[in-house]
Amino acid sequence: MYSSLITLQYLKQRMHIYAYENLRSQFFSSVSSSLDVFDAANTSLLTSIDTSLELDNDACAKINFMTIPCWKDLIRLKSDHCYKIVEITDNPGKYLLD
Repeated sequence: MYSSLITLQYLKQRMHIYAYENLRSQFFSSVSSSLDVFDAANTSLLTSIDTSLELDNDACAKINFMTIPCWKDLIRLKSDHCYKIVEITDNPGKYLLD
């Protein structure tokens, strides 16, 4: 009777170990699968960000190509305007009498 009790306890213990190992295996399998899904999503997100950044840089270059010459013209016009104001202020009679 004592040996059958030990055998039952041993079997019960082995069943717990088997159940624990099975549960542990399922858990790690789920975690691994989730990590694979998150890794794929992360890679996709990084690719989208890189593509958006490249498009943004291209658009910025095109805008700069169009606006920088305009800014240079505006700076030149402002400088010419300031020069004319100083000239008129220094010689009001010349411009008012003409």
